[in-house]
Amino acid sequence: MESVVFRYRCRDIEPQDICFIQRTISQFYGKGRSHISRALCKAWGWMQPNGKLKEYAARDLLLR
Repeated sequence: MESVVFRYRCRDIEPQDICFIQRTISQFYGKGRSHISRALCKAWGWMQPNGKLKEYAARDLLLR
């Protein structure tokens, strides 16, 4: 069982998530934080009840 690094908006962020975030940042660095946040939301299936991506939450997570 992986250890939880921290919990953010009902999502447990584990070490493998941190690695995934770092890889995604490296892959899309030149495209900006909004593009990176959309990529994270799509990969994680992170959606609002209205079906839109949780882009603001993902961008906020990137700042942490």
